[in-house]
Amino acid sequence: MGGRIMHYYSDDLVEMLLNDMLADTAAELQAVEEKQRKSEVVHESKQLAENLMKHIVDYQSEESLVQMKWAGEKNIA
Repeated sequence: MGGRIMHYYSDDLVEMLLNDMLADTAAELQAVEEKQRKSEVVHESKQLAENLMKHIVDYQSEESLVQMKWAGEKNIA
């Protein structure tokens, strides 16, 4: 009798098991994607900060050159 009941509900049981496994897999993949996204955001932020600092340093060195040039021209005149 138990075998007949299992056979009768086997398709339903397999479908429920498959849905359960797919739901668990989807949740795990979403967690992995979220961790990866956060890691990429941190990495991108670091790169943006480095580029910003480079531009600031370049601007400051240009500013110093202009100030030195103007100070030199005032001393000559």
